[in-house]
Amino acid sequence: MGSQGPMKVAIIGGGAAGLTALRNAPANATVTLFEKKRVGGLWQLPGPMYDHLQTNLPHQVMAYPDFPFPKDSPSWPHHTQVAKYLEDYAQHFNLHSKINYKEVKSVEQHENGFLVDTEYFDAVIVANGHFDQTCFAPIEGFKGKQMHSKDFKNPEPFTNQNVAVLGCGSSGIDIAQSAGTAASSVRWIHRSFGIGGRTSPVENITLHASLSLDENDTTSDGWRCDTIIHCTGYQFTYPFLSSKLQPGGEGQRSVPAENLVAGLFSKIPRLAFIGLPQAIVPMPFCHYQALAIWKQFYNWDLSCYDNPPKQFTWDSMAGDTFVYCQYLLQLKEMPLEMRWRQNVHNYGRILRQDYNFRRRKVDITEDGNMLVDGESVVF
Repeated sequence: MGSQGPMKVAIIGGGAAGLTALRNAPANATVTLFEKKRVGGLWQLPGPMYDHLQTNLPHQVMAYPDFPFPKDSPSWPHHTQVAKYLEDYAQHFNLHSKINYKEVKSVEQHENGFLVDTEYFDAVIVANGHFDQTCFAPIEGFKGKQMHSKDFKNPEPFTNQNVAVLGCGSSGIDIAQSAGTAASSVRWIHRSFGIGGRTSPVENITLHASLSLDENDTTSDGWRCDTIIHCTGYQFTYPFLSSKLQPGGEGQRSVPAENLVAGLFSKIPRLAFIGLPQAIVPMPFCHYQALAIWKQFYNWDLSCYDNPPKQFTWDSMAGDTFVYCQYLLQLKEMPLEMRWRQNVHNYGRILRQDYNFRRRKVDITEDGNMLVDGESVVF
Protein backbone atom coordinates (compact mmCIF):
# COMPACT_ATOMS: atom_id res chain seq x y z
CA MET A 1 0.00 0.00 0.00
CA GLY A 2 1.68 3.21 -1.16
CA SER A 3 1.43 6.60 0.53
CA GLN A 4 -1.62 7.41 -1.57
CA GLY A 5 -2.51 3.92 -2.70
CA PRO A 6 -5.79 2.07 -2.34
CA MET A 7 -6.98 1.56 1.20
CA LYS A 8 -9.90 -0.41 2.63
CA VAL A 9 -11.39 1.30 5.68
CA ALA A 10 -14.19 0.45 8.10
CA ILE A 11 -16.11 3.16 9.94
CA ILE A 12 -18.16 1.92 12.90
CA GLY A 13 -21.14 4.15 13.64
CA GLY A 14 -23.37 6.31 11.46
CA GLY A 15 -23.92 9.35 13.65
CA ALA A 16 -22.54 12.83 13.03
CA ALA A 17 -18.93 11.62 13.48
CA GLY A 18 -19.14 8.55 11.28
CA LEU A 19 -20.99 10.33 8.48
CA THR A 20 -18.40 13.07 8.10
CA ALA A 21 -15.58 10.50 8.22
CA LEU A 22 -17.30 8.76 5.30
CA ARG A 23 -18.04 11.97 3.41
CA ASN A 24 -14.39 13.13 3.62
CA ALA A 25 -12.87 9.83 2.52
CA PRO A 26 -10.50 10.17 -0.48
CA ALA A 27 -11.83 8.92 -3.79
CA ASN A 28 -9.40 6.00 -4.01
CA ALA A 29 -10.31 4.58 -0.60
CA THR A 30 -12.81 1.74 -0.37
CA VAL A 31 -14.89 2.59 2.68
CA THR A 32 -17.72 0.79 4.45
CA LEU A 33 -19.67 2.43 7.26
CA PHE A 34 -21.34 -0.02 9.63
CA GLU A 35 -24.49 1.26 11.33
CA LYS A 36 -26.75 -0.99 13.42
CA LYS A 37 -29.90 1.17 13.18
CA ARG A 38 -30.13 4.28 10.97
CA VAL A 39 -27.99 7.29 10.19
CA GLY A 40 -28.11 10.08 12.71
CA GLY A 41 -26.89 8.31 15.83
CA LEU A 42 -28.14 9.77 19.10
CA TRP A 43 -30.40 12.23 17.25
CA GLN A 44 -32.62 9.43 15.99
CA LEU A 45 -35.51 7.97 17.96
CA PRO A 46 -35.59 5.96 20.09
CA GLY A 47 -32.68 7.60 21.84
CA PRO A 48 -31.64 9.73 24.80
CA MET A 49 -33.56 12.85 23.71
CA TYR A 50 -36.37 14.33 25.79
CA ASP A 51 -39.41 15.55 23.88
CA HIS A 52 -38.58 19.26 23.97
CA LEU A 53 -34.84 18.94 23.35
CA GLN A 54 -33.34 21.71 21.22
CA THR A 55 -29.70 22.36 20.45
CA ASN A 56 -27.77 24.64 22.76
CA LEU A 57 -25.74 25.96 19.83
CA PRO A 58 -27.02 28.12 16.96
CA HIS A 59 -27.39 26.01 13.83
CA GLN A 60 -25.00 28.26 11.89
CA VAL A 61 -22.05 27.33 14.09
CA MET A 62 -23.21 23.73 14.65
CA ALA A 63 -23.43 22.79 10.96
CA TYR A 64 -20.76 20.99 8.97
CA PRO A 65 -18.54 23.54 7.18
CA ASP A 66 -19.64 22.23 3.78
CA PHE A 67 -23.36 21.72 4.47
CA PRO A 68 -25.44 24.44 6.17
CA PHE A 69 -28.80 23.90 7.82
CA PRO A 70 -31.78 25.10 5.75
CA LYS A 71 -32.02 28.89 5.82
CA ASP A 72 -35.42 28.83 7.48
CA SER A 73 -34.19 26.71 10.41
CA PRO A 74 -34.86 28.14 13.88
CA SER A 75 -31.77 29.45 15.65
CA TRP A 76 -31.85 26.52 18.09
CA PRO A 77 -33.21 23.52 16.11
CA HIS A 78 -35.37 20.81 17.65
CA HIS A 79 -33.77 17.36 17.81
CA THR A 80 -36.03 16.09 15.01
CA GLN A 81 -34.69 18.85 12.74
CA VAL A 82 -31.11 17.82 13.53
CA ALA A 83 -31.96 14.20 12.69
CA LYS A 84 -33.43 15.36 9.36
CA TYR A 85 -30.34 17.49 8.71
CA LEU A 86 -28.07 14.44 9.13
CA GLU A 87 -30.29 12.36 6.86
CA ASP A 88 -30.11 15.15 4.24
CA TYR A 89 -26.32 15.28 4.62
CA ALA A 90 -26.05 11.56 3.87
CA GLN A 91 -28.39 11.94 0.91
CA HIS A 92 -26.63 15.03 -0.48
CA PHE A 93 -23.20 13.39 -0.50
CA ASN A 94 -24.49 10.02 -1.74
CA LEU A 95 -23.31 8.15 1.33
CA HIS A 96 -26.02 5.48 1.56
CA SER A 97 -24.43 3.19 -1.02
CA LYS A 98 -21.42 2.83 1.30
CA ILE A 99 -23.41 2.05 4.46
CA ASN A 100 -23.86 -1.53 5.68
CA TYR A 101 -26.73 -1.71 8.16
CA LYS A 102 -25.45 -4.31 10.60
CA GLU A 103 -24.08 -4.37 14.13
CA VAL A 104 -20.35 -5.02 14.34
CA LYS A 105 -19.60 -7.72 16.90
CA SER A 106 -15.82 -7.97 16.76
CA VAL A 107 -12.78 -5.94 15.69
CA GLU A 108 -9.35 -7.57 16.03
CA GLN A 109 -5.88 -6.71 14.83
CA HIS A 110 -4.88 -8.96 11.94
CA GLU A 111 -1.59 -8.89 10.01
CA ASN A 112 -1.10 -5.23 8.99
CA GLY A 113 -4.74 -4.33 9.48
CA PHE A 114 -7.92 -5.46 11.20
CA LEU A 115 -10.66 -8.05 11.01
CA VAL A 116 -14.09 -6.44 11.37
CA ASP A 117 -16.15 -9.52 12.18
CA THR A 118 -14.66 -11.70 9.44
CA GLU A 119 -13.77 -9.04 6.84
CA TYR A 120 -10.27 -7.58 6.45
CA PHE A 121 -9.69 -3.80 6.50
CA ASP A 122 -6.50 -1.75 6.36
CA ALA A 123 -7.80 0.84 8.83
CA VAL A 124 -10.67 1.41 11.28
CA ILE A 125 -12.43 4.57 12.46
CA VAL A 126 -14.39 4.07 15.69
CA ALA A 127 -17.39 6.40 15.69
CA ASN A 128 -19.88 4.55 17.89
CA GLY A 129 -20.59 7.58 20.09
CA HIS A 130 -20.81 7.80 23.86
CA PHE A 131 -24.46 8.47 24.69
CA ASP A 132 -25.64 4.92 25.20
CA GLN A 133 -24.17 3.35 28.34
CA THR A 134 -25.31 5.51 31.25
CA CYS A 135 -23.21 6.58 34.21
CA PHE A 136 -25.82 5.87 36.88
CA ALA A 137 -25.22 5.06 40.55
CA PRO A 138 -28.57 4.91 42.41
CA ILE A 139 -28.63 6.33 45.92
CA GLU A 140 -28.87 3.44 48.35
CA GLY A 141 -31.82 3.39 50.71
CA PHE A 142 -33.95 5.81 48.72
CA LYS A 143 -37.52 4.45 48.54
CA GLY A 144 -38.85 6.65 45.76
CA LYS A 145 -38.19 6.45 42.03
CA GLN A 146 -34.72 6.93 40.56
CA MET A 147 -33.96 7.32 36.87
CA HIS A 148 -31.27 8.49 34.47
CA SER A 149 -31.80 11.50 32.23
CA LYS A 150 -31.76 9.09 29.26
CA ASP A 151 -35.25 7.94 30.33
CA PHE A 152 -36.71 11.42 30.89
CA LYS A 153 -39.08 12.39 28.08
CA ASN A 154 -41.41 15.11 29.44
CA PRO A 155 -42.46 16.59 32.81
CA GLU A 156 -45.97 15.13 33.03
CA PRO A 157 -45.06 12.05 35.15
CA PHE A 158 -43.69 14.40 37.83
CA THR A 159 -46.82 16.48 38.31
CA ASN A 160 -47.21 17.56 41.96
CA GLN A 161 -44.05 15.69 42.98
CA ASN A 162 -40.92 16.84 44.78
CA VAL A 163 -38.06 16.10 42.41
CA ALA A 164 -34.28 16.17 42.85
CA VAL A 165 -32.21 16.69 39.69
CA LEU A 166 -28.54 15.73 40.01
CA GLY A 167 -26.08 17.45 37.67
CA CYS A 168 -25.76 20.77 35.86
CA GLY A 169 -24.57 19.75 32.43
CA SER A 170 -26.71 20.37 29.36
CA SER A 171 -29.28 17.72 30.29
CA GLY A 172 -29.36 18.80 33.93
CA ILE A 173 -30.11 22.40 32.96
CA ASP A 174 -32.89 21.45 30.57
CA ILE A 175 -34.47 18.74 32.73
CA ALA A 176 -34.46 20.82 35.92
CA GLN A 177 -36.36 23.57 34.11
CA SER A 178 -38.70 21.13 32.38
CA ALA A 179 -39.53 19.17 35.54
CA GLY A 180 -40.16 22.47 37.30
CA THR A 181 -43.09 23.22 35.01
CA ALA A 182 -45.06 20.29 36.47
CA ALA A 183 -43.49 19.36 39.81
CA SER A 184 -44.46 20.95 43.12
CA SER A 185 -40.81 21.71 43.70
CA VAL A 186 -37.41 20.83 42.27
CA ARG A 187 -34.14 20.70 44.14
CA TRP A 188 -31.37 21.04 41.62
CA ILE A 189 -28.15 19.53 42.94
CA HIS A 190 -24.54 20.19 41.98
CA ARG A 191 -21.44 20.82 44.04
CA SER A 192 -20.77 24.11 42.23
CA PHE A 193 -24.01 25.58 43.56
CA GLY A 194 -22.41 25.88 46.97
CA ILE A 195 -19.97 28.45 45.62
CA GLY A 196 -22.62 31.03 44.81
CA GLY A 197 -23.22 33.14 41.74
CA ARG A 198 -25.92 30.89 40.26
CA THR A 199 -29.61 31.70 40.45
CA SER A 200 -32.63 29.50 39.89
CA PRO A 201 -34.33 29.70 36.47
CA VAL A 202 -37.84 28.99 37.81
CA GLU A 203 -39.58 30.07 41.01
CA ASN A 204 -40.13 26.55 42.37
CA ILE A 205 -36.54 25.41 41.67
CA THR A 206 -33.90 25.83 44.34
CA LEU A 207 -30.18 25.20 43.97
CA HIS A 208 -28.22 23.04 46.43
CA ALA A 209 -24.65 21.81 46.65
CA SER A 210 -25.65 18.35 47.90
CA LEU A 211 -28.60 16.12 48.70
CA SER A 212 -28.86 14.43 52.10
CA LEU A 213 -31.94 12.32 52.88
CA ASP A 214 -32.95 10.44 56.01
CA GLU A 215 -34.67 7.06 56.20
CA ASN A 216 -37.95 8.76 55.24
CA ASP A 217 -36.46 10.32 52.06
CA THR A 218 -36.61 13.70 53.79
CA THR A 219 -34.01 16.48 54.11
CA SER A 220 -33.11 18.16 57.38
CA ASP A 221 -35.45 21.08 56.58
CA GLY A 222 -38.45 18.79 56.03
CA TRP A 223 -38.48 18.47 52.20
CA ARG A 224 -39.57 14.95 51.19
CA CYS A 225 -38.23 13.70 47.85
CA ASP A 226 -40.41 11.61 45.52
CA THR A 227 -38.11 11.18 42.51
CA ILE A 228 -34.40 11.56 41.78
CA ILE A 229 -33.30 12.20 38.18
CA HIS A 230 -29.61 11.46 37.63
CA CYS A 231 -28.24 13.77 34.90
CA THR A 232 -24.84 12.21 35.35
CA GLY A 233 -23.71 11.51 31.84
CA TYR A 234 -22.52 8.44 29.98
CA GLN A 235 -19.63 6.00 29.95
CA PHE A 236 -17.23 5.34 27.12
CA THR A 237 -17.63 1.79 25.87
CA TYR A 238 -16.37 -0.10 22.81
CA PRO A 239 -17.87 -3.60 23.17
CA PHE A 240 -16.75 -4.75 19.73
CA LEU A 241 -13.03 -4.00 20.17
CA SER A 242 -10.65 -6.75 21.25
CA SER A 243 -8.80 -6.15 24.53
CA LYS A 244 -5.63 -5.22 22.61
CA LEU A 245 -7.43 -2.45 20.73
CA GLN A 246 -9.24 -0.93 23.72
CA PRO A 247 -8.01 2.64 24.31
CA GLY A 248 -8.64 2.46 28.06
CA GLY A 249 -11.24 4.39 29.97
CA GLU A 250 -13.77 1.55 29.76
CA GLY A 251 -16.63 2.31 32.12
CA GLN A 252 -15.39 5.86 32.69
CA ARG A 253 -16.59 9.27 31.58
CA SER A 254 -13.15 10.64 30.76
CA VAL A 255 -11.35 10.50 27.43
CA PRO A 256 -8.39 8.09 27.81
CA ALA A 257 -5.94 10.81 26.84
CA GLU A 258 -2.86 8.92 28.01
CA ASN A 259 -3.57 6.19 25.44
CA LEU A 260 -4.59 8.43 22.54
CA VAL A 261 -2.56 10.95 20.57
CA ALA A 262 -4.28 14.33 20.14
CA GLY A 263 -7.42 12.84 21.67
CA LEU A 264 -8.00 11.04 18.40
CA PHE A 265 -5.38 8.51 17.29
CA SER A 266 -4.65 5.13 18.82
CA LYS A 267 -1.01 4.23 19.20
CA ILE A 268 -1.88 1.24 17.02
CA PRO A 269 -1.39 2.42 13.42
CA ARG A 270 -4.49 3.29 11.39
CA LEU A 271 -6.93 3.07 14.29
CA ALA A 272 -8.74 6.29 15.24
CA PHE A 273 -11.50 7.29 17.68
CA ILE A 274 -13.51 10.22 16.35
CA GLY A 275 -15.78 12.51 18.39
CA LEU A 276 -14.75 11.55 21.94
CA PRO A 277 -14.25 14.96 23.62
CA GLN A 278 -17.27 16.74 25.05
CA ALA A 279 -18.35 20.40 25.25
CA ILE A 280 -17.48 20.70 21.56
CA VAL A 281 -19.18 22.03 18.43
CA PRO A 282 -19.81 18.48 17.28
CA MET A 283 -20.26 18.55 13.53
CA PRO A 284 -17.44 20.90 12.48
CA PHE A 285 -15.26 19.38 15.20
CA CYS A 286 -15.73 15.89 13.75
CA HIS A 287 -15.35 17.25 10.20
CA TYR A 288 -11.87 18.55 11.01
CA GLN A 289 -11.01 15.39 12.93
CA ALA A 290 -11.98 13.40 9.83
CA LEU A 291 -9.63 15.47 7.66
CA ALA A 292 -6.78 14.76 10.08
CA ILE A 293 -7.62 11.05 10.21
CA TRP A 294 -7.46 10.59 6.46
CA LYS A 295 -4.18 12.50 6.27
CA GLN A 296 -2.62 10.24 8.90
CA PHE A 297 -4.02 7.03 7.47
CA TYR A 298 -1.98 7.68 4.33
CA ASN A 299 1.13 8.87 6.15
CA TRP A 300 1.10 7.55 9.72
CA ASP A 301 3.43 9.96 11.53
CA LEU A 302 2.03 11.39 14.76
CA SER A 303 5.20 13.26 15.72
CA CYS A 304 3.60 16.52 14.59
CA TYR A 305 1.47 16.32 17.75
CA ASP A 306 4.41 15.98 20.15
CA ASN A 307 4.34 19.63 21.23
CA PRO A 308 0.83 21.03 21.46
CA PRO A 309 0.67 24.83 21.82
CA LYS A 310 -1.23 24.44 25.09
CA GLN A 311 -2.51 21.71 27.36
CA PHE A 312 -5.97 20.79 26.12
CA THR A 313 -8.60 19.39 28.45
CA TRP A 314 -9.64 16.46 26.29
CA ASP A 315 -12.84 15.74 28.21
CA SER A 316 -14.27 19.23 27.81
CA MET A 317 -12.96 21.37 24.97
CA ALA A 318 -15.27 24.31 25.76
CA GLY A 319 -13.71 27.44 24.22
CA ASP A 320 -10.74 25.48 22.87
CA THR A 321 -12.73 23.61 20.21
CA PHE A 322 -11.36 25.49 17.21
CA VAL A 323 -7.92 26.09 18.71
CA TYR A 324 -7.75 22.30 18.85
CA CYS A 325 -8.96 21.98 15.25
CA GLN A 326 -6.25 24.39 14.10
CA TYR A 327 -3.65 22.36 16.00
CA LEU A 328 -5.03 19.09 14.66
CA LEU A 329 -4.63 20.23 11.06
CA GLN A 330 -1.26 21.87 11.83
CA LEU A 331 -2.35 25.26 10.49
CA LYS A 332 -0.12 28.27 11.23
CA GLU A 333 -3.12 30.59 11.37
CA MET A 334 -6.75 29.96 12.14
CA PRO A 335 -8.79 30.24 8.92
CA LEU A 336 -11.61 32.79 8.86
CA GLU A 337 -14.26 30.04 8.78
CA MET A 338 -12.89 28.55 11.99
CA ARG A 339 -12.44 31.93 13.61
CA TRP A 340 -16.03 33.12 13.23
CA ARG A 341 -17.28 29.76 14.50
CA GLN A 342 -15.02 30.10 17.51
CA ASN A 343 -16.30 33.63 18.17
CA VAL A 344 -19.95 32.59 17.87
CA HIS A 345 -19.37 29.51 20.02
CA ASN A 346 -17.68 31.51 22.76
CA TYR A 347 -20.43 34.14 22.73
CA GLY A 348 -22.99 31.34 22.83
CA ARG A 349 -21.51 30.31 26.16
CA ILE A 350 -22.34 33.81 27.43
CA LEU A 351 -25.87 33.55 26.03
CA ARG A 352 -26.42 30.25 27.84
CA GLN A 353 -25.94 31.96 31.19
CA ASP A 354 -29.53 33.11 30.62
CA TYR A 355 -31.70 30.01 31.06
CA ASN A 356 -34.09 31.36 28.43
CA PHE A 357 -31.37 31.75 25.78
CA ARG A 358 -33.34 29.73 23.22
CA ARG A 359 -35.79 32.60 22.92
CA ARG A 360 -33.04 34.69 21.32
CA LYS A 361 -32.77 34.82 17.53
CA VAL A 362 -29.28 34.41 16.15
CA ASP A 363 -28.16 35.44 12.65
CA ILE A 364 -24.72 35.28 11.06
CA THR A 365 -23.84 37.84 8.41
CA GLU A 366 -21.86 37.00 5.27
CA ASP A 367 -18.69 38.42 6.83
CA GLY A 368 -19.06 36.22 9.92
CA ASN A 369 -20.50 38.79 12.31
CA MET A 370 -23.21 37.76 14.75
CA LEU A 371 -26.60 39.36 15.30
CA VAL A 372 -28.66 38.52 18.39
CA ASP A 373 -32.26 39.67 18.13
CA GLY A 374 -31.13 41.93 15.30
CA GLU A 375 -28.37 43.66 17.28
CA SER A 376 -24.72 43.31 16.33
CA VAL A 377 -22.43 41.49 18.75
CA VAL A 378 -18.89 42.75 19.25
CA PHE A 379 -16.45 39.91 19.95
